[in-house]
Amino acid sequence: MPGDVAAVMQRKQLERISKVARSIKPVSNALNPTADLSLLRTPLDVRSQICHAQLDMAIRCLKSFQHFCVERHQLTVHDDGTLTAEDCLRLQAELSDVRIMLRSEAFERVGPLLLKHPSSLKFHREFVFGPKLIDMPLLAPAGYIYIDHDILFLRRFVGLRPAGINGIVFMRDLADSYCMTFRQRYLSRRRFRLPDRVNAGLMVVGAGAFNLDRIETFLNLDRLHVQKFLIEQTGWAIVCGETDSYYWDPAQICFPSELTPQSRPVAVHFITPMRKRFADFSSTQYEQPAESPTQLRTFPATHTGTLTALVRRLMRGA
Repeated sequence: MPGDVAAVMQRKQLERISKVARSIKPVSNALNPTADLSLLRTPLDVRSQICHAQLDMAIRCLKSFQHFCVERHQLTVHDDGTLTAEDCLRLQAELSDVRIMLRSEAFERVGPLLLKHPSSLKFHREFVFGPKLIDMPLLAPAGYIYIDHDILFLRRFVGLRPAGINGIVFMRDLADSYCMTFRQRYLSRRRFRLPDRVNAGLMVVGAGAFNLDRIETFLNLDRLHVQKFLIEQTGWAIVCGETDSYYWDPAQICFPSELTPQSRPVAVHFITPMRKRFADFSSTQYEQPAESPTQLRTFPATHTGTLTALVRRLMRGA
């Protein structure tokens, strides 16, 4: 009798384990470029925002992307409002099959979509990062890949594919870089759930991940815009906090300060404080053009709670 009871209990335990196992969806499937071969026949929708002042850097970086990206893609360059006719001709001459969206064209196409979102409309029209935060997600609702113009690719890779991803993949920053203060982020009555260290330099934005209403709420809260140049990145962090979100593996997608002689990065992001290193940067020690493509890796984003954040802040001040 005791043996029968034990057998029944063991069988029920196995059934529970089996049920839990069936309910788990592997993260890697959503990011595996071979998961659905039919999707590989559709070019990746890849977008970047470019300005006149950084045109040389942008061309070098985007050419490196087109050279090392194994998957088919369609590149669209969004003008920040400063590109000249000569700039556009040069982009078309030096990049493969590139489309250029002028800021004036974006105003015509996106403006009517923002009539019920006045703060987003203002940001779209007046801020330099309007194309990145507002225009692109509205013009590509099926999902897309965003690449900053200052990311240099160094080796062949696969794994940039928004189809099948419901959330967002982004870079892990060197530190939290958001526009609000510590108190506003963690202690205010009305606060947003932000993942740690979101950097919007290289993102996969999945279909339906962008929440315009949430962005409108954030843009309405002027008191949070303490550092205005970080409003766009904070906006993306807010979007990431409300959907499934992942980091690129920082061993593969990194910043210049993270490089070591042993590094084998896929790409390096030359953010503004490190941009002086770009002109003299030699990529030859990292390039391996003949090797098999590197599969990009991701892992789930983390969220620091209020108590943990307070303890860390107190320890740093001690």
